[in-house]
Amino acid sequence: MKIYSNAHKKALELKKNMDNITKEHIKFLDKAEKQHWDKSFDAVEEGFNRAENEAYAKYYNHMHKSLSLQPKDNTFLKYKEGFADEKYINDMFKQKAKQQKKVQHGHKQGKRKSR
Repeated sequence: MKIYSNAHKKALELKKNMDNITKEHIKFLDKAEKQHWDKSFDAVEEGFNRAENEAYAKYYNHMHKSLSLQPKDNTFLKYKEGFADEKYINDMFKQKAKQQKKVQHGHKQGKRKSR
């Protein structure tokens, strides 16, 4: 997979961080269910929820800042995991790179000579 910018790389890292937190949270829930934890469960659960919310907020803010997404933008609906899908991240930064390349090279068609 090609990395198009530092912002693209950061978005992928934030996505990975979100996935890791969620994975650890699921492990904790499975372990808590098997061992019937009641006392410390709420405090740890709240910590995981707070960490997940913070990670998502960082990801959300980064994506909107980097890609100038509008609130109405729903192009992510076609992706399996929606807004937090790795393919979505790659497609959006690829599209941004293409747009920047067009602007840099000033794709203007000159007059064609007809024969």
